[in-house]
Amino acid sequence: MTSETLRLAQKLIRMDTTTVIDGNKAGLLVVEDCLYELASHAERSGATWSMMRFQGGHEKWPYPVSNVVVTWKKGNPKQHLCYMGHVDVVPVGEKSQWNTDPFGAEVKDGFLYGRGATDMKGSVAAFFAAMTEVMKTQDHVHVSAIITGDEEWAAVNGTAKVLAELKDKRIPIDAFLVGEPSSPNALGTHVKSGRRGSLVGRLVSEGTQGHAAYAGTFKNPNAVLLLAAEILNGHDFSMEGESPSTNFEIVALNSGSFDASAVIPAKAEALWNIRFTQNWSPNTLVEKLRDLLTYPPEAYKNHPLIEDVKKLRLVANLHSASLPYKTPNECDLYCVVTFALERLQNKEPTIDMDGGTTDGRFVQRFYPEAEVLEFGPPERGGLNDDGSEPEGYMQEGGMHQVNERISVKDLDELTKAYARIVSLYHNP
Repeated sequence: MTSETLRLAQKLIRMDTTTVIDGNKAGLLVVEDCLYELASHAERSGATWSMMRFQGGHEKWPYPVSNVVVTWKKGNPKQHLCYMGHVDVVPVGEKSQWNTDPFGAEVKDGFLYGRGATDMKGSVAAFFAAMTEVMKTQDHVHVSAIITGDEEWAAVNGTAKVLAELKDKRIPIDAFLVGEPSSPNALGTHVKSGRRGSLVGRLVSEGTQGHAAYAGTFKNPNAVLLLAAEILNGHDFSMEGESPSTNFEIVALNSGSFDASAVIPAKAEALWNIRFTQNWSPNTLVEKLRDLLTYPPEAYKNHPLIEDVKKLRLVANLHSASLPYKTPNECDLYCVVTFALERLQNKEPTIDMDGGTTDGRFVQRFYPEAEVLEFGPPERGGLNDDGSEPEGYMQEGGMHQVNERISVKDLDELTKAYARIVSLYHNP
């Protein structure tokens, strides 16, 4: 028999909700239809809901983006728990590499396939199905769900603006459960108690264009940029007790032309990214980067290009930085989630902060006292029912990969886990 969770997940996956970044009205309508599907489903279990639309805040996003807030309330609950998720998905990539239709929601060999199966329509479907059961069995419930259509790209008109609206309306929320993928392989082995922050910026090296054969006619910006990158990459930004640690990475380079092999360019740029813990702030990181370039390590002080390194232009996107967050291990939600998952796998889950940024990063700005934990399906698409790895494991099937999938068994177990968490949170 097909479960309620599977049926809902299939409905959601069959809607192409690839994040809209070009104002495509048809795409925007599909995202909104997806949110209406969820609202309608929740309404049947006694929920109320409201659609919130926001726009602006980014030069490429002048058009309205839809979000839905769903609320289940019953009896006289003492606490308010909020689930957070999204229905927008990343592009499918090279469609010819998929073994199924990326938006076909096909079930094959125990897995549901489709873009968003793992990240994160499977989780959203599981939570909404869980609330159907909770409303039947529990007397005291106060749960909300914030589901956005703006998470995978700029995230300027999604969860952050919804939270601001709820805060302005003086709606108290005690804890947030983010349904993003949280464990590497098997369901329930890991829970995120926080995430590192993310700061992005550029290094710009100015030179003089010239012919590569005539040393006196050019000043090569590439050599200076590469030396700066070596200095920054070589520095250990970690501090004692950090796990995972703070790290600096060069993620993209832009310089010259492969069609002009004898031309030294006038400018070279590097895009960099730092994932950082609470031991740093965006401002202290920028200060540290500038110090490393202005006062380089001893080994570089006599390098012939070091004075040029000191003149590099360092740009940091402070306005879009994602701040780190960490929930203490003694909080109510932590105890409930770990207890619920211990029953699922007969051992306590690992608590960590690994992985990329999520909408959980916005909570502290509006609800600084609230608890935030992240628990969802496996990041890599899950294992076979016997615990073995599916064919092509790690190369496909996971979040943002081709042939994205989620185990049907995991979908049902995730639904049970969410129902257990909500029930225990309101009735400890």
